[in-house]
Amino acid sequence: MTFTNKYSNNKLLAWTMVFCGISLIIIWPIIQTMALRNLLLSIGGILGIPYLYQNRKTFFQSQASPLIFIILFFIWLGFHYFFFAQRPELELSELKGTWVRALLASILGLSIGLFGRDHSRVQHAIWLGISLFVVIFYLNYSLISIQIKNWSIPYPSQYGMYGNKISIIFYGVIALALTLGILSYKQTQSYAWEWPFIFGNFAFIGLIFMAFIVVGTKSGVVISILMISFYLVLFLLKRKKTLKSIIPIAIFIIFLVLASYTHFNKNTEWDNFSSSVSAGTQTEKYLNWRNMSHDHPPILEDGTVTQESAYLRTALAIVGFDFLVKNPYGYGLVKDSFKYIAQDSYPKDTKMDIIATLSGWLDFALGLGLPGLFLIWTAIALTIYHAIGRKNIWSHCTIWILTSIFFVWMVSEVTENHFIETIFYLISLLLAGNLPIISDKSVAEARS
Repeated sequence: MTFTNKYSNNKLLAWTMVFCGISLIIIWPIIQTMALRNLLLSIGGILGIPYLYQNRKTFFQSQASPLIFIILFFIWLGFHYFFFAQRPELELSELKGTWVRALLASILGLSIGLFGRDHSRVQHAIWLGISLFVVIFYLNYSLISIQIKNWSIPYPSQYGMYGNKISIIFYGVIALALTLGILSYKQTQSYAWEWPFIFGNFAFIGLIFMAFIVVGTKSGVVISILMISFYLVLFLLKRKKTLKSIIPIAIFIIFLVLASYTHFNKNTEWDNFSSSVSAGTQTEKYLNWRNMSHDHPPILEDGTVTQESAYLRTALAIVGFDFLVKNPYGYGLVKDSFKYIAQDSYPKDTKMDIIATLSGWLDFALGLGLPGLFLIWTAIALTIYHAIGRKNIWSHCTIWILTSIFFVWMVSEVTENHFIETIFYLISLLLAGNLPIISDKSVAEARS
């Protein structure tokens, strides 16, 4: 009996792989866990290689097409290093660090996705791991508030286990998308919904939404409002309107409006929003964006004080797009390309202190070029496309999670190592979980 046959019959190894994947999704948002993340990625990724080999025939079908683009993306990384690298030593360091971990995350995600097709407990464990973000967040919020003896919002998230708002936005939106995906699947079923199920899920959505308000994140609040509103429209259009369905929806809408009012009223960064955006578009007139760590947002000629976030995001996006047009193949560094391109573009500005554009996809394109962006976007789009054709709970969650991730990456600075690992893990996990189980006859037909 070959090693792979032994492996396929050893559920202990398979469940060890699952344990690594679930543990990662729990600790990825938490700071100072890199050593543990690397250990789990290494163990899970190595265990996943023989499992994928044993199940390699599964990939001989059209639904596995997103995997082709993931493979091409990693090939592009090597091609870029040999032919387009501008700082070879730094690019090689990223290849041996960030991208090896992303590759391991992809292998692990594919393996767990395949294994989970036959084991509903695996799927439930994955959903639980994603949902634990909410429990950990409120535990963290409580501990910090007790420590500083202040329960006001927004609270200083930098003092907690997340270190900043970005991880809370990214992993919170994933948890929200998961819940909405489960609900969207349930509403396609003909049986009546039970009150505990309705209130339980909407209460969970409310907790996630309040988490964004607690940390005072504009992008998290806006994205979640759009996601929830879209789901509520679908709910009211597709679900039979009964008193049992209308009452919880009405209560939740009232809560959503009151919570949103609290956020917009307390968060001063919404003040003068349009003026701040307008100032950001004038990158040659207002040069404050070049050194915001020592400068302040510009004050307009009429005395209007602009807000940092809206001004800076607009200015950096415009400058970043200009850099991308001039560097379509990418600088080679997913994290710091914008910084180095800016230094090369403005060599006389010795005080320049900018690192990223604050848009994940724009920074990704500046680093890996338009070819790299095209490959990862295509993998996401095809995974969603194939999920639309399947009518199960996994496919609904796939559509919601990957769509939400796409929009979060547009407005958040998510090019740190763990965000890269997470997105490759989730794309691979979700595309593998949607692959139909096929027979040897089907494989032969697919190859012919």
